[in-house]
Parts: sequence; structure tokens; C-alpha cells
Amino acid sequence: MCRDADEQWRPVVGHEQHYEVSDLGRVRSRRSWRWADGAETHLLTPYAHTRGYRKVCLDGARHFVHTLVLTAFVGPRPEGHVADHRDGRKDSNALSNLEWVTPLENSRRWRASKSLVPA
Repeated sequence: MCRDADEQWRPVVGHEQHYEVSDLGRVRSRRSWRWADGAETHLLTPYAHTRGYRKVCLDGARHFVHTLVLTAFVGPRPEGHVADHRDGRKDSNALSNLEWVTPLENSRRWRASKSLVPA
């Protein structure tokens, strides 16, 4: 993922003192020590969950990156909603690609995307 001069960073909800998430789907540590390279922040490397979604470990707990992005920039997950990747790519966690939707809408979008794939 390329860096964007207009990339916006917000504190990770529940981890405001130590972590930030960007609108491009990147997560960084803001721990109070300096890293070996002299930087005061450090980008975390997400790993692929078994279903292809990206996760990061924050203070010993694993979190989906898409949930961190939506919660920081849109707000808490509305009751009965799930995160949806508009383009269907589970590793694409930019805010512009994410939204909270109902499970029914999420399922409809998934089925529609599968019908576009040639057999």
C-alpha cells in the first residue's frame, strides 16, 4: 500500500493511548519509547486470518483491521450490523472501501459478486 500525504490517523477506540489507525487501513503503535530507527511510531504488520481478513494484535488481543477503521472513523457498530468490504477484497481496509451493513445486505453483495465471476 502506498503512502498518501492526506492519510488521516485516529486513535484506536479502546487503545487510545497506544495505537492509531488510518483511513487507508494502516495501524501504528504510539508507545512512549523510541524505536530502533528513531521513530516515535511504528507500523504494525497485519496477518491474514484464516478467512482472509487482516488482523493485528493490540495489547495481547487480536482485532480485525476493518473493525478498527470503521469504529475510529464512522463510529461504533450499529446493533445488528457487520462490516462490509465494498469491493469484496477482504484485505482492502481503506475507509473508502468499508461500511456497516446488515447481514442480509452483506450476503446479497457477496452473492452478487460471486455471480460476476466467470465459471
